[in-house]
Amino acid sequence: TVEFGSQRWRWGVLFVLIGICLLAPVGLLLGSIRDSRAIREFIALHSDELAWSLAVSAVAAVGAYLIGLGALSLEHSSRRIQAFVVRTTIFVAMFVPASLVAASLVTLLAGSGLPGWVRQSWLIVSAGQAARFAGVALVMLLLGREAQEEHLSEMARLDGASSLQIWWHIRLP
Repeated sequence: TVEFGSQRWRWGVLFVLIGICLLAPVGLLLGSIRDSRAIREFIALHSDELAWSLAVSAVAAVGAYLIGLGALSLEHSSRRIQAFVVRTTIFVAMFVPASLVAASLVTLLAGSGLPGWVRQSWLIVSAGQAARFAGVALVMLLLGREAQEEHLSEMARLDGASSLQIWWHIRLP
């Protein structure tokens, strides 16, 4: 039997991690500012760049998550050797310096014959970040799997829940 417990502690851990990773650096930055004029000028001058940075990061996060999901999907098939190779490659790329990942992407794109606007696009930066952080996404996905979640997912499917509902209510927390 599966016991249903509160998932609040998981949401709490998520919010604490977001606080550490996002709010603490922003708080330190704001704490060091003595004049509000400087922050207003920074936002006025760099709002476009901040929006593009957010877009690059969002695309990279989605890419890293999809790479991690792809690596996990190989596990359930008969491709055990491929799954091992893909996971090993993802974990090695996580520890390779960013400049080497960028150089390999630029070299790969130079030989691809794609137009210049594609090779110099901001999507290349997102792809590099996704390659670097896919290992983190894979670790998080691996740690998130539990036998209890599999049972809950199966029961939710039997009750008619969609894949999105299962992900939102069971996998995400």
